[in-house]
Amino acid sequence: MRLSIVITGLLAAVPAASNAAEIWPNRPIRLIVPQAPGSASDIVSRIVSGKVAEILGQQIVIDNRTGATGMIGVEVAARAAPNGYTLLAGSVVTHAQLPITYKKLPYDPVKDFAPISTMYISDVLLGVHPSLPVKTVKEFITYAKSKPDQLNYASAGAGSVAHLAGVMLINMTGITSTHVPYKGGAANILAVAAGEAQWLASPMGAAIGQVRGGRIRALAVGGTERSTFMPELPTISEAGVPGYQFYTWNGLMAPAATPRAIIEKLHAATVKALGMSDVREQYAAAGAEVRSSASPEAFAKFIAQEQQKMRTLAANGGLKPE
Repeated sequence: MRLSIVITGLLAAVPAASNAAEIWPNRPIRLIVPQAPGSASDIVSRIVSGKVAEILGQQIVIDNRTGATGMIGVEVAARAAPNGYTLLAGSVVTHAQLPITYKKLPYDPVKDFAPISTMYISDVLLGVHPSLPVKTVKEFITYAKSKPDQLNYASAGAGSVAHLAGVMLINMTGITSTHVPYKGGAANILAVAAGEAQWLASPMGAAIGQVRGGRIRALAVGGTERSTFMPELPTISEAGVPGYQFYTWNGLMAPAATPRAIIEKLHAATVKALGMSDVREQYAAAGAEVRSSASPEAFAKFIAQEQQKMRTLAANGGLKPE
């Protein structure tokens, strides 16, 4: 009799768990953005989450958790209940760069999260101060080689996108240049605009204002194809450095162990949102390229490739974790 009751209880629990995923969401969802309001990740997350909320029929509330280069917000997301009501806007910084910058993180970028889909990709832009007598990538490489260690390249700090993008260019071209780390993505761009440093490889969205203002001369972009924002610029690869590829990215994630049915619903809603014309228009205004993943597994594979790329760059650039 007791065995029958136990079996009946276990069988009853199966549809209960299934129903929980089926009725999800039945209350507001929190999306943790580990960057400040107004940042590229924050802007894009708000654009996408607004549409996903409409599709799901529930409000998505943005929770900006800044601090420790994003680690604070990511840890909060990693420790949240895996029920679909807490999500994370992860990025190349939180899931590929920080793991090679720090020996110990308060989260595991692989084990603690279930990838859902990329939300955007932003190419790096190779730019120089207008005083340099170069207008193409090949001219820049020739000029830099004629002045070994005399040109400074500015980054937002050791291990930042601008630092590693510069390391990749140096490794692939054989130029020698002095790395000057600044505190933050605005400071290094302003440094090149003011002539304190001579060049940079910065996320396009951050540098495009100075380029359009004539204070930085853009030579090329780091994507696999030309940017829709500045199609007149060649890719670094086609302009003389075959195989060069560097960009920033942002993607939607959930705590590990979130039910598969919820992950699939979120993936479908995100892909649908990213396909909307008004979303693409808002992305363009923010300097970001729409990019969705074919599946959650495809996003997981992409993250793994990005992590390996960063490990290789860190090793080649002599970057040691703190």
